Amino acid sequence: MDDFLAKPMDPESMFATILKRLPTRHAGGPAQPSPIKFSD
Repeated sequence: MDDFLAKPMDPESMFATILKRLPTRHAGGPAQPSPIKFSD
């Protein structure tokens, strides 16, 4: 990653940078992973 955030930090700039680097989700996919099921 080549981006940087200068001090004092601007929260909007920080979140924009993070969102730019996060992978995108495919439409229709689960919002969260399924819980792990343990067998007894």
